[in-house]
Amino acid sequence: MEKRELIVDSRYSAFYCKDLPYLRVFLDAKLDVRVERAMKREGGNTKDADKLKEILMNRERDEYQVGMNLFGEDYRDSKHYHIMIDSSDLTIEQEFNCIRARLESN
Repeated sequence: MEKRELIVDSRYSAFYCKDLPYLRVFLDAKLDVRVERAMKREGGNTKDADKLKEILMNRERDEYQVGMNLFGEDYRDSKHYHIMIDSSDLTIEQEFNCIRARLESN
């Protein structure tokens, strides 16, 4: 089999890919930071913040419930990851550097 490099972006990759040799990274940020980032991406205004916060909280609750129903475990548990990064105060470059440092340490 040909060796290939890929990125799996999924809340449940720790479960789907558990038998594969890969680096498991969980990126998260505080809810208010995620709302602010989403508003910037979508061009929203401050009136939209409360609605967006509710959408994000509902989505997170639903993703948790799906994980519990499918796998019987919380996908956010640190035991499923090599690295957990709170990106609230980080730039994308800093996030990348954290992950790269972990890859280079092996």
